[in-house]
Amino acid sequence: MKPFRIFIVEDEFIIAENLRMILDTLGYDVPDPCGSMEEALKRIPMERPDLCILDINLHGKHDGIELGKKLQDELCVPFMYLTSNADPETVKQAGFTKPLAYLVKPFNAEDIYAAIEIALIQSGLLLDQRQNQLVEAILPESFFIRVGNRYVRMEISDIVYIKSEGKYLEIFGRENQRLLVRQSMESMLEQLKERNFVRVHRSYVINLKYLMEISTDMVKVDQFEVPVGRVYREDMMRRIQTML
Repeated sequence: MKPFRIFIVEDEFIIAENLRMILDTLGYDVPDPCGSMEEALKRIPMERPDLCILDINLHGKHDGIELGKKLQDELCVPFMYLTSNADPETVKQAGFTKPLAYLVKPFNAEDIYAAIEIALIQSGLLLDQRQNQLVEAILPESFFIRVGNRYVRMEISDIVYIKSEGKYLEIFGRENQRLLVRQSMESMLEQLKERNFVRVHRSYVINLKYLMEISTDMVKVDQFEVPVGRVYREDMMRRIQTML
Protein backbone atom coordinates (compact mmCIF):
# COMPACT_ATOMS: atom_id res chain seq x y z
CA MET A 1 0.00 0.00 0.00
CA LYS A 2 1.52 3.30 -1.12
CA PRO A 3 2.09 5.96 1.54
CA PHE A 4 0.21 9.24 1.22
CA ARG A 5 2.12 11.89 -0.73
CA ILE A 6 2.36 15.25 1.05
CA PHE A 7 3.69 18.44 -0.52
CA ILE A 8 5.05 21.29 1.63
CA VAL A 9 4.88 24.97 0.68
CA GLU A 10 6.98 26.90 3.24
CA ASP A 11 9.39 29.76 2.58
CA GLU A 12 11.53 29.28 5.72
CA PHE A 13 14.09 26.62 4.79
CA ILE A 14 14.76 25.31 8.31
CA ILE A 15 11.06 24.92 9.09
CA ALA A 16 10.38 23.26 5.73
CA GLU A 17 13.24 20.77 6.19
CA ASN A 18 12.26 20.01 9.76
CA LEU A 19 8.69 19.33 8.65
CA ARG A 20 9.88 17.22 5.73
CA MET A 21 12.09 15.06 7.97
CA ILE A 22 9.29 14.51 10.49
CA LEU A 23 6.84 13.56 7.73
CA ASP A 24 9.40 11.18 6.27
CA THR A 25 9.90 9.57 9.70
CA LEU A 26 6.12 9.15 10.02
CA GLY A 27 6.11 7.19 6.79
CA TYR A 28 4.68 9.69 4.31
CA ASP A 29 6.01 10.24 0.79
CA VAL A 30 7.40 13.79 0.78
CA PRO A 31 8.81 15.54 -2.33
CA ASP A 32 11.23 18.43 -1.89
CA PRO A 33 9.40 21.44 -0.41
CA CYS A 34 8.97 24.71 -2.28
CA GLY A 35 8.85 28.26 -0.96
CA SER A 36 6.54 30.32 -3.17
CA MET A 37 3.04 30.28 -4.59
CA GLU A 38 4.36 30.54 -8.14
CA GLU A 39 6.63 27.50 -7.79
CA ALA A 40 3.87 25.56 -6.01
CA LEU A 41 1.41 26.13 -8.85
CA LYS A 42 3.96 24.69 -11.30
CA ARG A 43 4.96 21.69 -9.20
CA ILE A 44 1.70 20.56 -7.60
CA PRO A 45 0.17 19.28 -10.87
CA MET A 46 3.41 17.35 -11.55
CA GLU A 47 3.90 16.00 -8.01
CA ARG A 48 0.23 14.98 -7.70
CA PRO A 49 0.14 15.07 -3.88
CA ASP A 50 -2.68 13.62 -1.78
CA LEU A 51 -2.39 16.61 0.56
CA CYS A 52 -0.60 19.97 0.61
CA ILE A 53 0.66 21.80 3.70
CA LEU A 54 0.63 25.54 3.03
CA ASP A 55 2.26 28.22 5.14
CA ILE A 56 -0.29 31.04 5.30
CA ASN A 57 2.42 33.74 5.16
CA LEU A 58 4.81 33.33 2.24
CA HIS A 59 7.43 36.08 2.05
CA GLY A 60 5.40 38.25 4.43
CA LYS A 61 2.17 38.09 2.43
CA HIS A 62 -0.95 35.95 2.69
CA ASP A 63 0.02 34.09 -0.49
CA GLY A 64 -0.71 30.80 1.24
CA ILE A 65 -4.36 31.75 1.45
CA GLU A 66 -4.37 32.77 -2.21
CA LEU A 67 -2.76 29.44 -3.06
CA GLY A 68 -5.39 27.67 -0.97
CA LYS A 69 -8.12 29.34 -3.04
CA LYS A 70 -6.54 28.06 -6.24
CA LEU A 71 -6.15 24.54 -4.87
CA GLN A 72 -9.81 24.59 -3.79
CA ASP A 73 -11.30 26.18 -6.93
CA GLU A 74 -9.00 25.13 -9.76
CA LEU A 75 -6.79 22.15 -8.88
CA CYS A 76 -9.11 20.33 -6.44
CA VAL A 77 -6.18 19.29 -4.22
CA PRO A 78 -6.80 18.83 -0.47
CA PHE A 79 -4.75 21.15 1.76
CA MET A 80 -4.17 22.29 5.31
CA TYR A 81 -2.52 25.43 6.66
CA LEU A 82 0.68 25.91 8.61
CA THR A 83 0.80 29.16 10.55
CA SER A 84 2.23 31.00 13.52
CA ASN A 85 -0.33 33.76 13.07
CA ALA A 86 -3.59 32.86 14.78
CA ASP A 87 -5.21 36.32 14.83
CA PRO A 88 -8.98 36.21 14.20
CA GLU A 89 -8.93 38.09 10.90
CA THR A 90 -6.30 35.80 9.37
CA VAL A 91 -8.13 32.69 10.58
CA LYS A 92 -11.37 34.09 9.13
CA GLN A 93 -9.76 34.73 5.72
CA ALA A 94 -8.15 31.29 5.73
CA GLY A 95 -11.43 29.65 6.73
CA PHE A 96 -13.17 30.89 3.57
CA THR A 97 -10.85 28.64 1.52
CA LYS A 98 -12.02 25.51 3.42
CA PRO A 99 -8.74 24.03 4.67
CA LEU A 100 -8.99 20.52 6.10
CA ALA A 101 -6.90 21.28 9.20
CA TYR A 102 -4.46 23.75 10.78
CA LEU A 103 -0.94 23.14 12.07
CA VAL A 104 0.37 25.84 14.38
CA LYS A 105 4.06 26.65 14.80
CA PRO A 106 6.00 25.56 16.77
CA PHE A 107 4.99 21.95 16.16
CA ASN A 108 6.20 18.47 17.06
CA ALA A 109 5.72 15.04 15.51
CA GLU A 110 2.53 14.37 17.50
CA ASP A 111 0.99 17.68 16.37
CA ILE A 112 1.84 16.95 12.75
CA TYR A 113 0.50 13.40 12.84
CA ALA A 114 -2.79 14.48 14.45
CA ALA A 115 -3.34 17.36 12.01
CA ILE A 116 -2.61 15.19 8.97
CA GLU A 117 -4.87 12.40 10.20
CA ILE A 118 -7.69 14.92 10.61
CA ALA A 119 -7.06 16.35 7.14
CA LEU A 120 -6.98 12.92 5.49
CA ILE A 121 -10.17 11.86 7.24
CA GLN A 122 -11.89 15.13 6.26
CA SER A 123 -10.81 14.62 2.65
CA GLY A 124 -12.24 11.09 2.63
CA LEU A 125 -8.91 9.57 1.61
CA LEU A 126 -8.21 7.84 4.89
CA LEU A 127 -11.72 6.51 5.47
CA ASP A 128 -12.37 5.40 1.91
CA GLN A 129 -8.98 3.91 1.08
CA ARG A 130 -6.89 3.04 4.09
CA GLN A 131 -8.10 3.88 7.53
CA ASN A 132 -7.83 1.05 10.00
CA GLN A 133 -8.20 -1.83 7.59
CA LEU A 134 -7.86 -5.24 9.17
CA VAL A 135 -5.21 -7.03 7.15
CA GLU A 136 -4.67 -10.74 6.86
CA ALA A 137 -2.69 -11.94 9.83
CA ILE A 138 0.96 -12.59 9.04
CA LEU A 139 1.12 -14.81 12.11
CA PRO A 140 -1.70 -17.33 12.64
CA GLU A 141 -2.48 -16.08 16.16
CA SER A 142 -2.27 -12.34 15.51
CA PHE A 143 -4.05 -9.55 13.67
CA PHE A 144 -2.14 -6.60 12.23
CA ILE A 145 -4.39 -3.55 12.22
CA ARG A 146 -3.58 -0.35 10.37
CA VAL A 147 -3.53 2.74 12.57
CA GLY A 148 -2.51 5.78 10.53
CA ASN A 149 0.75 4.78 8.87
CA ARG A 150 1.59 1.97 11.28
CA TYR A 151 0.45 -1.61 11.70
CA VAL A 152 -0.36 -2.52 15.28
CA ARG A 153 -0.23 -6.15 16.32
CA MET A 154 -2.98 -7.62 18.50
CA GLU A 155 -2.90 -11.20 19.70
CA ILE A 156 -6.24 -12.85 19.00
CA SER A 157 -6.12 -14.50 22.42
CA ASP A 158 -5.88 -11.01 24.02
CA ILE A 159 -9.15 -9.77 22.48
CA VAL A 160 -11.70 -9.47 25.30
CA TYR A 161 -14.70 -8.32 23.28
CA ILE A 162 -15.69 -6.59 20.04
CA LYS A 163 -18.32 -3.90 19.64
CA SER A 164 -19.99 -2.89 16.38
CA GLU A 165 -20.27 0.85 15.67
CA GLY A 166 -21.90 1.35 12.27
CA LYS A 167 -19.35 0.47 9.59
CA TYR A 168 -16.62 0.04 12.21
CA LEU A 169 -15.68 -2.41 14.92
CA GLU A 170 -14.06 -1.44 18.20
CA ILE A 171 -11.74 -4.20 19.41
CA PHE A 172 -11.11 -4.16 23.15
CA GLY A 173 -8.07 -6.04 24.36
CA ARG A 174 -6.33 -6.67 27.61
CA GLU A 175 -4.37 -3.87 29.32
CA ASN A 176 -6.77 -1.26 27.88
CA GLN A 177 -5.74 -1.89 24.28
CA ARG A 178 -8.41 -0.54 21.96
CA LEU A 179 -8.34 -0.46 18.17
CA LEU A 180 -10.81 0.57 15.47
CA VAL A 181 -11.25 -1.32 12.19
CA ARG A 182 -13.52 -0.75 9.23
CA GLN A 183 -15.10 -4.16 8.90
CA SER A 184 -18.46 -5.86 9.39
CA MET A 185 -19.19 -8.05 12.38
CA GLU A 186 -20.03 -10.93 10.04
CA SER A 187 -16.63 -10.87 8.32
CA MET A 188 -14.88 -10.61 11.69
CA LEU A 189 -16.78 -13.63 13.01
CA GLU A 190 -15.77 -15.56 9.91
CA GLN A 191 -12.12 -14.87 10.73
CA LEU A 192 -12.66 -15.89 14.35
CA LYS A 193 -14.65 -19.06 13.73
CA GLU A 194 -13.57 -22.20 15.58
CA ARG A 195 -12.19 -20.01 18.36
CA ASN A 196 -13.66 -19.11 21.74
CA PHE A 197 -15.67 -16.15 20.45
CA VAL A 198 -19.44 -15.99 20.63
CA ARG A 199 -21.96 -13.35 19.65
CA VAL A 200 -24.00 -12.26 22.66
CA HIS A 201 -25.79 -9.26 21.15
CA ARG A 202 -26.41 -7.77 17.73
CA SER A 203 -23.53 -5.38 18.43
CA TYR A 204 -21.24 -7.46 20.68
CA VAL A 205 -18.97 -10.49 20.45
CA ILE A 206 -17.09 -11.77 23.50
CA ASN A 207 -14.12 -14.04 24.10
CA LEU A 208 -15.37 -16.85 26.38
CA LYS A 209 -11.86 -17.13 27.75
CA TYR A 210 -12.50 -13.95 29.76
CA LEU A 211 -16.10 -14.65 30.78
CA MET A 212 -16.40 -14.01 34.53
CA GLU A 213 -20.11 -13.58 35.32
CA ILE A 214 -23.50 -14.15 33.68
CA SER A 215 -26.74 -12.39 34.58
CA THR A 216 -30.10 -12.14 32.86
CA ASP A 217 -29.18 -9.40 30.42
CA MET A 218 -25.47 -8.83 31.03
CA VAL A 219 -22.16 -10.67 31.10
CA LYS A 220 -18.87 -9.63 32.61
CA VAL A 221 -15.81 -10.30 30.48
CA ASP A 222 -12.55 -9.45 32.19
CA GLN A 223 -13.40 -6.07 33.80
CA PHE A 224 -16.03 -5.10 31.20
CA GLU A 225 -19.82 -5.46 31.34
CA VAL A 226 -21.43 -6.35 28.01
CA PRO A 227 -25.17 -6.60 27.23
CA VAL A 228 -26.68 -9.94 26.21
CA GLY A 229 -29.51 -10.14 23.69
CA ARG A 230 -32.29 -12.63 24.35
CA VAL A 231 -31.93 -14.32 20.97
CA TYR A 232 -28.18 -14.87 21.51
CA ARG A 233 -28.29 -16.08 25.11
CA GLU A 234 -29.22 -19.68 24.30
CA ASP A 235 -26.33 -20.09 21.88
CA MET A 236 -23.93 -18.61 24.43
CA MET A 237 -25.08 -21.04 27.12
CA ARG A 238 -24.77 -23.95 24.72
CA ARG A 239 -21.21 -22.94 23.89
CA ILE A 240 -20.35 -22.71 27.57
CA GLN A 241 -21.75 -26.19 28.25
CA THR A 242 -19.75 -27.59 25.32
CA MET A 243 -16.55 -26.20 26.84
CA LEU A 244 -17.19 -27.70 30.31
